[in-house]
Amino acid sequence: MNAKKDNQRGVADYELRKYIGVYIYFGKLIKKTPIMTASQIAAKTAWIVPSNHYRARAIRSNEDVKEAARKWIISTKPEKRGIPELLKYLNHTIIPSIFNLPGNISASVFWNYMVEWGYSYRANKKAVYYDGHERADVVQYRKEWASKMVEYNHFMEKYNEDDVTKVTLPDLPEGQKQIVMVTQDESTFYSNELPTNLWLLENENPIRNKSPGGSIMVSEFQCPCHGTMRIKNWKSRKFFFAGTNRDGYWTWKDMHQQIKDDVIPLFEKLHPGCQALFILDQSSNHNAYALSAKRATCFNLKDTQLSSINQRVILPGYYIGPDGKKKIQNFYNLEIKNEGKKNERRTWFRKGLETILTERGLGKWDEYKAEGKYWKAKCGNKEANSDHTCCPFHMLENQPDFLAQKTALEELVVKSGHLYTLYPKYHCETNWIERYWSAAKRIARRECDYSFKSLQEKRDGFLDQVSSPDATPIEIRRYYNRCWRYIYAYNDMKDGNEAFKLVEKFTSKRFLSHRKPGVHD
Repeated sequence: MNAKKDNQRGVADYELRKYIGVYIYFGKLIKKTPIMTASQIAAKTAWIVPSNHYRARAIRSNEDVKEAARKWIISTKPEKRGIPELLKYLNHTIIPSIFNLPGNISASVFWNYMVEWGYSYRANKKAVYYDGHERADVVQYRKEWASKMVEYNHFMEKYNEDDVTKVTLPDLPEGQKQIVMVTQDESTFYSNELPTNLWLLENENPIRNKSPGGSIMVSEFQCPCHGTMRIKNWKSRKFFFAGTNRDGYWTWKDMHQQIKDDVIPLFEKLHPGCQALFILDQSSNHNAYALSAKRATCFNLKDTQLSSINQRVILPGYYIGPDGKKKIQNFYNLEIKNEGKKNERRTWFRKGLETILTERGLGKWDEYKAEGKYWKAKCGNKEANSDHTCCPFHMLENQPDFLAQKTALEELVVKSGHLYTLYPKYHCETNWIERYWSAAKRIARRECDYSFKSLQEKRDGFLDQVSSPDATPIEIRRYYNRCWRYIYAYNDMKDGNEAFKLVEKFTSKRFLSHRKPGVHD
């Protein structure tokens, strides 16, 4: 066996020894022999030269059980994922179904397996969203976004790492405006948002309010040179009382109004001759389209009668005709019927996918009809085939005027002469305003007396302590510099873990002793 001269026989013998070992192991368990002792006896009996620990451990484990455990972990939400729940599932469901015996796996065994599989029992911190952070489409977007951001950075002012009050202006080529980053985010403050850790006596156990209390949502835009942009009482900050019986719910229309009425005018007064680079996160509000936007999802396959022309007016599109000239295409038809001498009936129709594509000289209805088939409006696939002929929906979606359609917020910013982009998904570490919220909430938990009235009166004070209205926004610039380290790391093709380790070298100030260098030096 050890020499394995006959390969086929060697494999057969090896498999036989495995079965013998398991058979002996279960025989000992039935006789109430302890698990560890039973596995060690089985290993010594089944193998001529057993290992000290591996054979016994291999007998105790089972690949089907492991696979069932890992599938359960992956399919279970993190907040529901726990050792007791997993053990209950394995010992009462999986193991009896495989071995026809009750399971007796201990919690310590699976704790070690969870660590071996890469899980750690820790607090959930909003530092980086690992779920999706390294997804292929996210990485591709991050690569392109970071490269573009580094290009923009050449036209931005820089802040010294050791003293952020020292500013280096960019060397601008002729005709190039200075670019200033303007970031945005929303956060909600609660009146009963208490600190997690408290200083308590041994037997002291205060009763804490289970409700978060009244809430105030804040939508804020910041630039690194001013922090919160403001001129006296006019600020790039808006408070919103979200709720059914309050201000309703924050939508892209609220954001659109804030940018149009406050943020862009404030920016242009504070930064004359500069160009803003608006950066927002990837939320549904920021990716929303105006009602007049050209979207393939707005059209049915056939023409649709409208109850009113004001129902939703989609602006005209365009296409290139056979003569190579650009042609404007209206998406509505007016049908006029005479009902009597003086009565005239007007009916508006929105064109369907079939009419729109036919007018553009596109479509495959005739080909499908000749084959006795039907060209469905949607193929059911998320992505189209290589030439976008899988269905009318994907074909229209790929037309130049539909591809060029911008979201409502991007249209507003671009028309104002500024730049617009979105952060990569799951990459809050690149948005410095996240650290601003953290600092402001720490102050709020410390100074608020946990009443909604107090929160409402002091809300500006909590935020202004981080971004001061009367001084250089030192903390904001430090947050800003730190985010740029991440952006440069991602531009150098670093993944999330590599980027964090690289940034940690600049930010960690831990020392092993007063005579030794820092842990990252």
